[in-house]
Amino acid sequence: MLKILFDLFYRMAAESGTDGRSNTRYLRDLNLVGRLLQILHHESNNSSGVVMTILGASARKKTLWNLLGWLLHNNPRPVDLPPGQ
Repeated sequence: MLKILFDLFYRMAAESGTDGRSNTRYLRDLNLVGRLLQILHHESNNSSGVVMTILGASARKKTLWNLLGWLLHNNPRPVDLPPGQ
């Protein structure tokens, strides 16, 4: 289910023209970057595998990384970082 959601967000952000720019801005305004970074952080610090089951297969991780890359476009904002980072 998460992979489908990440794919949808990625397609929204990757649209060409003003729609893609608007969608990217909306997703960033919803603090999606920070939330995705938190998911990755918890996944990497959780050796019990609990969060790993949330992320699931590597295809989902790849989609998550693609989405993050597209949203950031080498232009991270301070507000994109989760608190305490």
